[in-house]
Amino acid sequence: MVINSEYQTYYFQMLEESQKYTDFLTVELSKRGLILQMFTSKQYQISHGESHGKIEVKYDRRMSETKNLYIELFEKSNPANKDFIASGINREDNTIIWAQGDYDTIYIFCKKGLKKLIDGCREIRKDTSIGLLLPMVKADQYCALKIRFNDVELQDFETKKKTLFKKFEPIIVERKETSLDKWS
Repeated sequence: MVINSEYQTYYFQMLEESQKYTDFLTVELSKRGLILQMFTSKQYQISHGESHGKIEVKYDRRMSETKNLYIELFEKSNPANKDFIASGINREDNTIIWAQGDYDTIYIFCKKGLKKLIDGCREIRKDTSIGLLLPMVKADQYCALKIRFNDVELQDFETKKKTLFKKFEPIIVERKETSLDKWS
Protein backbone atom coordinates (compact mmCIF):
# COMPACT_ATOMS: atom_id res chain seq x y z
CA MET A 1 0.00 0.00 0.00
CA VAL A 2 1.40 3.38 -1.01
CA ILE A 3 0.50 6.38 1.12
CA ASN A 4 1.04 9.68 -0.67
CA SER A 5 3.21 12.14 1.22
CA GLU A 6 0.50 14.85 1.32
CA TYR A 7 -1.93 12.55 3.09
CA GLN A 8 0.81 11.19 5.36
CA THR A 9 1.65 14.77 6.43
CA TYR A 10 -2.05 15.47 7.10
CA TYR A 11 -2.44 12.22 9.06
CA PHE A 12 0.49 12.99 11.36
CA GLN A 13 -0.72 16.58 11.91
CA MET A 14 -4.15 15.29 12.97
CA LEU A 15 -2.54 12.66 15.21
CA GLU A 16 -0.38 15.33 16.88
CA GLU A 17 -3.44 17.59 17.40
CA SER A 18 -5.34 14.70 18.92
CA GLN A 19 -2.48 13.81 21.29
CA LYS A 20 -2.08 17.44 22.41
CA TYR A 21 -5.81 17.61 23.13
CA THR A 22 -5.65 14.40 25.16
CA ASP A 23 -2.78 15.89 27.19
CA PHE A 24 -4.80 19.10 27.74
CA LEU A 25 -7.83 17.07 28.79
CA THR A 26 -5.75 14.93 31.16
CA VAL A 27 -4.59 18.08 32.99
CA GLU A 28 -7.98 19.83 33.01
CA LEU A 29 -9.98 16.80 34.14
CA SER A 30 -7.47 15.98 36.88
CA LYS A 31 -8.07 19.48 38.31
CA ARG A 32 -11.70 18.44 38.63
CA GLY A 33 -11.04 15.05 40.23
CA LEU A 34 -11.33 12.95 37.06
CA ILE A 35 -8.25 10.92 36.20
CA LEU A 36 -7.63 10.08 32.55
CA GLN A 37 -5.05 7.37 31.84
CA MET A 38 -4.69 6.87 28.10
CA PHE A 39 -2.73 4.07 26.46
CA THR A 40 -0.43 5.30 23.70
CA SER A 41 0.93 2.10 22.17
CA LYS A 42 -1.07 0.21 19.54
CA GLN A 43 -0.44 -3.00 21.50
CA TYR A 44 -2.12 -1.71 24.66
CA GLN A 45 -4.91 0.03 22.75
CA ILE A 46 -5.76 -3.24 21.04
CA SER A 47 -5.44 -5.45 24.13
CA HIS A 48 -6.80 -3.04 26.79
CA GLY A 49 -8.75 -0.36 24.87
CA GLU A 50 -8.02 3.33 24.51
CA SER A 51 -7.65 4.00 28.22
CA HIS A 52 -7.41 2.35 31.60
CA GLY A 53 -10.72 3.94 32.60
CA LYS A 54 -12.54 2.67 29.48
CA ILE A 55 -12.86 6.23 28.14
CA GLU A 56 -12.58 7.14 24.47
CA VAL A 57 -11.42 10.73 23.83
CA LYS A 58 -12.16 12.54 20.58
CA TYR A 59 -10.86 15.99 19.68
CA ASP A 60 -13.47 17.80 17.60
CA ARG A 61 -11.64 20.87 16.32
CA ARG A 62 -14.59 22.14 14.25
CA MET A 63 -17.27 21.65 16.91
CA SER A 64 -17.59 25.32 17.93
CA GLU A 65 -17.62 26.44 14.30
CA THR A 66 -20.23 23.93 13.05
CA LYS A 67 -22.27 23.67 16.27
CA ASN A 68 -22.18 19.88 15.79
CA LEU A 69 -20.20 16.97 17.18
CA TYR A 70 -18.79 14.75 14.43
CA ILE A 71 -19.33 11.18 15.67
CA GLU A 72 -17.11 8.89 13.59
CA LEU A 73 -18.53 5.54 12.47
CA PHE A 74 -16.01 4.24 9.90
CA GLU A 75 -12.49 5.12 8.76
CA LYS A 76 -9.72 4.15 6.41
CA SER A 77 -6.08 4.80 7.16
CA ASN A 78 -5.46 5.87 3.58
CA PRO A 79 -7.92 7.38 1.04
CA ALA A 80 -6.55 4.88 -1.55
CA ASN A 81 -7.88 1.93 0.50
CA LYS A 82 -10.99 0.37 -1.02
CA ASP A 83 -12.92 -0.36 2.18
CA PHE A 84 -13.79 1.50 5.36
CA ILE A 85 -13.49 -0.28 8.72
CA ALA A 86 -15.59 0.19 11.85
CA SER A 87 -14.11 2.88 14.07
CA GLY A 88 -15.11 5.50 16.59
CA ILE A 89 -18.42 4.65 18.14
CA ASN A 90 -18.84 1.53 15.95
CA ARG A 91 -15.56 -0.01 17.06
CA GLU A 92 -16.07 -3.07 19.23
CA ASP A 93 -13.88 -2.48 22.28
CA ASN A 94 -14.20 -1.98 26.01
CA THR A 95 -15.12 1.72 25.85
CA ILE A 96 -17.89 2.68 28.27
CA ILE A 97 -17.51 6.46 28.40
CA TRP A 98 -17.24 8.72 25.35
CA ALA A 99 -15.61 12.16 25.82
CA GLN A 100 -15.65 14.54 22.86
CA GLY A 101 -14.94 18.23 22.60
CA ASP A 102 -12.51 21.05 22.01
CA TYR A 103 -10.39 23.38 24.15
CA ASP A 104 -13.48 25.19 25.43
CA THR A 105 -16.00 22.41 26.08
CA ILE A 106 -16.04 18.66 26.66
CA TYR A 107 -19.17 16.51 26.42
CA ILE A 108 -19.17 13.20 28.26
CA PHE A 109 -21.62 10.47 27.30
CA CYS A 110 -22.26 6.84 28.10
CA LYS A 111 -21.21 5.17 24.79
CA LYS A 112 -24.28 2.96 24.78
CA GLY A 113 -26.59 5.97 25.19
CA LEU A 114 -24.72 8.00 22.57
CA LYS A 115 -25.23 5.21 20.01
CA LYS A 116 -29.00 5.57 20.49
CA LEU A 117 -28.83 9.38 20.51
CA ILE A 118 -27.16 9.65 17.09
CA ASP A 119 -29.85 7.60 15.37
CA GLY A 120 -31.34 9.81 12.66
CA CYS A 121 -28.48 12.35 12.62
CA ARG A 122 -27.14 13.63 9.29
CA GLU A 123 -24.39 11.51 7.71
CA ILE A 124 -21.13 13.06 6.47
CA ARG A 125 -18.78 11.19 4.11
CA LYS A 126 -15.14 12.19 3.80
CA ASP A 127 -12.24 10.56 1.94
CA THR A 128 -11.07 8.77 5.08
CA SER A 129 -14.10 8.69 7.39
CA ILE A 130 -17.86 8.42 7.63
CA GLY A 131 -19.67 9.95 10.57
CA LEU A 132 -22.83 11.57 11.86
CA LEU A 133 -23.39 15.16 12.98
CA LEU A 134 -24.89 15.42 16.45
CA PRO A 135 -26.18 18.98 17.00
CA MET A 136 -24.65 20.61 20.09
CA VAL A 137 -28.18 21.55 21.22
CA LYS A 138 -29.03 17.84 21.39
CA ALA A 139 -25.67 17.05 23.04
CA ASP A 140 -26.40 19.71 25.69
CA GLN A 141 -29.71 18.00 26.48
CA TYR A 142 -28.51 14.42 26.70
CA CYS A 143 -24.86 14.37 27.76
CA ALA A 144 -24.07 12.88 31.15
CA LEU A 145 -21.67 15.74 31.89
CA LYS A 146 -20.59 18.94 30.12
CA ILE A 147 -17.60 20.96 31.24
CA ARG A 148 -16.84 24.41 29.84
CA PHE A 149 -13.21 24.94 30.77
CA ASN A 150 -13.19 28.73 30.34
CA ASP A 151 -16.48 29.52 32.10
CA VAL A 152 -16.34 27.55 35.33
CA GLU A 153 -13.91 28.63 38.00
CA LEU A 154 -12.29 25.63 39.61
CA GLN A 155 -13.61 26.69 43.02
CA ASP A 156 -17.19 26.77 41.68
CA PHE A 157 -16.70 23.36 40.11
CA GLU A 158 -15.49 21.93 43.42
CA THR A 159 -18.68 23.06 45.18
CA LYS A 160 -20.91 21.56 42.45
CA LYS A 161 -18.85 18.42 41.81
CA LYS A 162 -20.90 16.11 44.05
CA THR A 163 -24.11 17.02 42.25
CA LEU A 164 -22.56 16.73 38.78
CA PHE A 165 -20.92 13.36 39.44
CA LYS A 166 -24.06 11.91 41.04
CA LYS A 167 -25.07 10.92 37.47
CA PHE A 168 -22.21 8.42 37.44
CA GLU A 169 -22.89 6.86 40.84
CA PRO A 170 -24.02 3.26 40.53
CA ILE A 171 -27.53 2.29 41.53
CA ILE A 172 -27.28 -0.25 44.33
CA VAL A 173 -29.31 -3.35 43.58
CA GLU A 174 -28.99 -6.62 45.44
CA ARG A 175 -27.77 -9.40 43.20
CA LYS A 176 -25.31 -12.24 43.35
CA GLU A 177 -23.29 -11.02 40.38
CA THR A 178 -22.37 -7.47 39.37
CA SER A 179 -22.48 -6.60 35.69
CA LEU A 180 -21.43 -3.54 33.71
CA ASP A 181 -23.75 -4.48 30.80
CA LYS A 182 -25.85 -1.35 31.31
CA TRP A 183 -22.80 0.78 30.47
CA SER A 184 -21.49 -0.98 27.39
